[in-house]
Amino acid sequence: MRVRGAETFGRVNLSFPITFSSIASLALFALTFWYWYETRSTKETLIFFAAGAAAVGQVSASFYMARALAESLRKDDRDLRRAEEIDARETAREAVRIKQESLRFGERWNNPTMFHARDTLRTIIKKHHIANEGELRTNIEANETNVIHIVNFFEEIGTACRHGVVAYDIIKEQFDFVVVETWVVLFPWIKQQRTKNAAIYEDFEALYDACKACKGRQ
Repeated sequence: MRVRGAETFGRVNLSFPITFSSIASLALFALTFWYWYETRSTKETLIFFAAGAAAVGQVSASFYMARALAESLRKDDRDLRRAEEIDARETAREAVRIKQESLRFGERWNNPTMFHARDTLRTIIKKHHIANEGELRTNIEANETNVIHIVNFFEEIGTACRHGVVAYDIIKEQFDFVVVETWVVLFPWIKQQRTKNAAIYEDFEALYDACKACKGRQ
């Protein structure tokens, strides 16, 4: 049966065969005995033994240090693989979360609480094709609360896209048509709002540009 001991180098727990030290020590004693037998000199034999013991100590230290280094490298490799696995799981979870956030915009759009805003938008889009600009502006102004609700909703989506907290491809699949139609129909009103604040609805405009480009490739 092989007996194993343990030594600690820094924070690395290292197991090694005791037989290595035992064999090295036995070999040293055998050589010392042979040296004494050949020389019959106690003094020379003691010097030989001391030199041999130092050499055995250096060899043993090198052996154990090499084992410690190999174990440390194996531990680092295991830690690295574990960290990579954790990163991969976190990345996968983040991707799922982003998809869920993207789909929630679709849920909100179809929620009954958005009915009046959606209905107003449908009416404005229909009248856009038959009404003159004055009539259209009057219709928008008469329903300005719902119009603001709509453009703020798409501005929120555009901001989420800009910050990367939703997936552009999923957003465009859900909203490309309605975003393009809404921007085109409401742009005169948005342009008028920009006389008060030039930077208003920039994220909505960026979303419109992205959706328009997406439609152009279809």
